[in-house]
Amino acid sequence: MVSSGLTIPFSFEQGVEVDELERFAFWDSPDVVKWFKDHGYTLYKRSVYRGEELATFPIFPPDPQSGPVEADFPYAHHDMDTMEIPEEYQTDPPLSGVDTSGKILYAQDSLKRHVVIKLVPDNTDEYRVLRFLSEQSMDTLKENCVIPVLDLLPIEGFWLAVMPRLRASLIG
Repeated sequence: MVSSGLTIPFSFEQGVEVDELERFAFWDSPDVVKWFKDHGYTLYKRSVYRGEELATFPIFPPDPQSGPVEADFPYAHHDMDTMEIPEEYQTDPPLSGVDTSGKILYAQDSLKRHVVIKLVPDNTDEYRVLRFLSEQSMDTLKENCVIPVLDLLPIEGFWLAVMPRLRASLIG
């Protein structure tokens, strides 16, 4: 595995107590945000919203010169002019993501498509399955109703698995 210069500073072992705030502070740090930007991903910004300090919300749209985009398979449809938004969210941020583990990130790629990024330890069965899926054709994955792995970004001791985000809200 080629190292990318990004190093995870927190423990990832099962059974070890997790400091979510430490993890969130790391993911939200300017250096990490820039690292993702350099790799084509704009992370959702974490903010306190209705008492939900673990929630993240997209920069929607990240480019103020253009509006939301429709996306083809395997990406979800997030055109806010045509998407049915539940009434309680019509004036609130239309997309949100909550992760209490500090292992999941939400982002938009360079074409403003919404993705989920998961931190996966290297040399694990989970990584090997994700690697296998990333090597399959989009047609094969679609035919078998499998969510594709769009990208695997190497970092020291881990991989960041990028997959399409498929729901408008992960809350509720």
